[in-house]
Amino acid sequence: EDGKKRIDFKPDLFIEHDKS
Repeated sequence: EDGKKRIDFKPDLFIEHDKS
């Protein structure tokens, strides 16, 4: 699952990056 989807953790926000 590494490299397919990356989750960036922010102090107050979860940003989901879709890696195709």
